[in-house]
Amino acid sequence: MSEVLFLNYIINNNLWSLVDEYGLDQTYFPHWSSLFNYIKTYVDTYHHTPDKAQVLSLYSDFEIYDTESCTADGLVDSLRLDKFKGDITEWHNDFAKTAKDAVLKSNMLGDVVDAITPYAEKFNNILTDSYQIKAMNSVDISTLLKDKFISRAEHKEEFIYPTGFKFFDDTFHGWDRDNDYVVISGRPGTGKSMMLCLLAAEQLRLGKKVVFYEGEMDVAQTMERVIAHLSHLSETDMLLGKPEIQSEYFNQIEKWLANDNFYIITPQMLNGKYATAGILEALCKKVGAEVLFIDQQSLMEDMDGAKTFYEKASNISRQIKGMRDRLNIPVITAVQQNRTKVENGGVDTTQIAGSDVIVQDASKVIMLSVNLNKENVVKVCITKNRNGKSYVDKDFETDFAHCDFKDGVETTTSTSVFDSEEFVF
Repeated sequence: MSEVLFLNYIINNNLWSLVDEYGLDQTYFPHWSSLFNYIKTYVDTYHHTPDKAQVLSLYSDFEIYDTESCTADGLVDSLRLDKFKGDITEWHNDFAKTAKDAVLKSNMLGDVVDAITPYAEKFNNILTDSYQIKAMNSVDISTLLKDKFISRAEHKEEFIYPTGFKFFDDTFHGWDRDNDYVVISGRPGTGKSMMLCLLAAEQLRLGKKVVFYEGEMDVAQTMERVIAHLSHLSETDMLLGKPEIQSEYFNQIEKWLANDNFYIITPQMLNGKYATAGILEALCKKVGAEVLFIDQQSLMEDMDGAKTFYEKASNISRQIKGMRDRLNIPVITAVQQNRTKVENGGVDTTQIAGSDVIVQDASKVIMLSVNLNKENVVKVCITKNRNGKSYVDKDFETDFAHCDFKDGVETTTSTSVFDSEEFVF
């Protein structure tokens, strides 16, 4: 199946270049080597792949598939795994026969060892060949750096998205399209979901296409928070269906949702099952998402099926990071905190449930904690910032009715980078 899907993928997308990019040859297509060579010859002659009708006219048993939800990396991984399985099976059968023959021919251990020793090298060769190692040389690195700098200088808005939350814009200058996997962590009641809705609303305000995975609330609850933040109408009034806000509420709904820029997916839409990174990746590709929000990581399904909580949390984090790298869009997620305490009463990354891998993978970690001495005040602390200062914090008054965090204690930075004339969108 991996052979058929990959060949469909390159035909559907006219991407024979992937064969060279991933170092593939006909040995990866033992069941379809003739078709592989036909497409190769066709591309060499006409400089594009044949269409499906041409393929079917020669290979009537070839099955046609829609590969829109597939990724090149995923398909190539499947190809390599199938080849590895085939190579290992052949090696094992060969090894077993040689060892058995050697034992039958001689009762000397040395003779048996001599007979099977070459198979250790063959095994290592199979392992080595299963990895396609790529490295960039100095010339390629130089070109990459210059091109990236020029692109960012000329088109800042395509690479750095304002968060819409001044404290974050001051501290790390926005979401980095190329690099950001952002984790927002806090215990229940600290406002993680509200922060996520606020940040998603700001991306909607900017005109970005947003995908939002909601593992906890239903669609209406999530969107009421988003609209409350954008409109300054009360979420409570929406919940109670107060007639006096109906006209303005409906106007706000039309204003913010008319452009088809916001997509929500919930477990209810997946027959009660949690989403996987693969499902979210396919949805983001389908709608052309520019930012992905996940509420929460613990309410996702591990594609590798780990049994323990730690392994599951680690696997999901790695799957999100891989998805982020392939989609090349910022991913902002919510994660629960565990119950460990820090000596000075503050917060640090050890409090994130399943933290070891999650914190390593994340580019930014934002932790929320309740200020026990001040009612409705939440401390927002940036505990990891790959491109800037970490352990910067500030108190905010929570306004749950309007899905907002209002400034409390002033920070040392008084203006946002996005307020300056140097950073214009």
